[in-house]
Amino acid sequence: MLVSLRSGGTILRCLFTLSLLFLSPILVSGLSPNPCEPDPCSEPNTECVVVMYEDYECPCVDGYEEGARNKCKPETVGMSGDPHIKTWGGKWFDYMGQCDLVLLHVPNFNGQGDELTIQARTTIRYDYSFIESAAVQIGSDLVEIASFGDYAVNGVDTPYLGGHAGRISHYSLVHNQVDRKKHTFDIILGPKENITLTTFKNLVAVSINAGQESAKYFNRSVGVMGSFDGKLLARDGATVMEDMNAFGQEWQVTEEEPSLFRESRAPQHPSKCILPAAKASKQRRLGATIARQAAVSACAHLSGDNFENCVFDVMAIGDIDIAGAL
Repeated sequence: MLVSLRSGGTILRCLFTLSLLFLSPILVSGLSPNPCEPDPCSEPNTECVVVMYEDYECPCVDGYEEGARNKCKPETVGMSGDPHIKTWGGKWFDYMGQCDLVLLHVPNFNGQGDELTIQARTTIRYDYSFIESAAVQIGSDLVEIASFGDYAVNGVDTPYLGGHAGRISHYSLVHNQVDRKKHTFDIILGPKENITLTTFKNLVAVSINAGQESAKYFNRSVGVMGSFDGKLLARDGATVMEDMNAFGQEWQVTEEEPSLFRESRAPQHPSKCILPAAKASKQRRLGATIARQAAVSACAHLSGDNFENCVFDVMAIGDIDIAGAL
């Protein structure tokens, strides 16, 4: 039913029609069966949401995100691949600079006076960069992870121990060699909270499970992952930055901060991070070695931003095996 007046009739008709569209699900709710009863969502950690009339969706519950093969996994933030950085606010951005970066820093991390710092060392290859190594320090204990699963605890090279590999401060460090190309290192913070460092060939990734107790550990976090409330804050703790290259440069490890890496490598502050040369793209164009169709097929087990990042990495790095590590 449409109502029309001589003055402003068109506007009234539009408003009335829109009101019907918004009210119609409510009006028919008593007539149509609820598609979410009984719950049709069979996958764990999903919930049924009525979309319109008898349609429904099964999105992941809070604290989980869509992962491989559309299954919900604990939501993660961190830095991986080309490299792609996912902030605490869920925003993705790329930073290609070569330098040592403060991924995150949390003062009084565990309420016992210990600080948590994670640093990532990035390296340029052709027209992209990747994480060459990463280091995590909690209190006075330090673990450094490098390419192909090499690692050191408190400056001492450590052989593969299988499973439990030691402790970092008050937390277990678990090393698992998935296959000859992939290693994982988990620092277990709580039942659903852990810091995971993964190596695949010469690539290193850092991820943090954002479980229900994340605020307990990371609510004072700063660094290139942003603040815990999702802001890309500069070191002054107040300025919100919008230029991603400037933001990455802002969180280069400075000469006033201790480097967590055993060996020094250029550039070191005050020298700035190095960005890939423009001419590099002429030497190695995106997709020169891996066609998009092949990358899409290899990354088909992923979805959303993870799928897009996977396709980009496979094409840019030129290694289809990378898809299996994501």
